[in-house]
Amino acid sequence: MKKFFFCAAAAIVALASCSKTQVVYNDAPEEIGFKAVTGAITKAEQTDATLDGTMGVFAFVTGSTTAYFENISFSNNSGDVWTGTTESMYWPVTSGLDFAVYAPWESEEGAEFATNTLTVKADNSTKLTIDAQEDYLYGAAYYNNNSNGFDKNTVSVPVTLKHAQAKVTVSFTGENVTVTDVKLTAPVLKGSYAVTYGDPVTVDWTPDAANGEVSLISTATLTDTPSAASLMVVPETKTTITFFYQIDGSDAKLPYTITPSANWAYGTHYTYNVEITPKEIKFTPT
Repeated sequence: MKKFFFCAAAAIVALASCSKTQVVYNDAPEEIGFKAVTGAITKAEQTDATLDGTMGVFAFVTGSTTAYFENISFSNNSGDVWTGTTESMYWPVTSGLDFAVYAPWESEEGAEFATNTLTVKADNSTKLTIDAQEDYLYGAAYYNNNSNGFDKNTVSVPVTLKHAQAKVTVSFTGENVTVTDVKLTAPVLKGSYAVTYGDPVTVDWTPDAANGEVSLISTATLTDTPSAASLMVVPETKTTITFFYQIDGSDAKLPYTITPSANWAYGTHYTYNVEITPKEIKFTPT
C-alpha cells in the first residue's frame, strides 16, 4: 500500500510540472459609445447633436442578420458621447457590429427592424408648436454599410442623424399692416416612417389623417423685422396656408391663401416669405 501511494504522488507532481495556462482574453470590457451629429435641415454644416432625451439603437453582428441587441436607448449623459441609458452596452470580444439608429427613442412598440428596414412611429398631433414638437431623426446607412463593421477598438461610433420630417416656416415683413390668424389648414402630424438601408438609403412615410387647422401666428404687426413661425410636418403631404391682413386705417380684414406647388419632402425646410407693403390710395379728380 505504501508503494501505491508513493507512485500516485509522483504522478501528480509530474502532471503539475507539465501544466500550462493560456490567457485567451484579458482586456477590460469596452462600452459602446456614439459620437452623434445632426445633419442640418438646410444646406448649412452639420453640428453636434444636442437632443433632449434619447436615441434608439439596433445592433447586428457584422456580415450577418444576427441581432446583438435591439431598440436600446442611448443618451449623451457622458459629455458628447452617447452611451446606454439604463445599462452599459459592451462590444463583443471578436466580432464587429453594424448599427441602425433613430431619435428620439421610442418604447419597444414604437420601433422595429426587419429585413433591412427600420420602422418608427411618429406622433406630433398634440404638439402644435415648433418648441414642443419632436424632431424625428434616423441614422444614415450604418447597417451592413461598413465592410468591416465597428469593433471594440472604435472609440465612439460616428453617426449622422438626418431629419425624417419636413419643416415649414411662414415669415412676414412689411409696414402699416397687421397680420392675424396665420394657419396651416390641415397639416399631417402623425404617421410612421420606414428607413430602408441600401444604396441609397430611402425614407417612406405612411401618414395618418390630417389634423384640423393649426395656428402658427395669432397676431403680428409687421415691421422690417420678420415675424415667423414654424412647424414640423409629415412629408409627402401638403396643405394650404391661410391668413388675414389688415392695413392701417382700414376696418377690413382681408383673407389670403398660399398654396404649395408640390408635396413637402423629408429633410427639407420650406420657407414662405410674405412681404406686404400697401400702396397709398390716390385720386386724380377731373
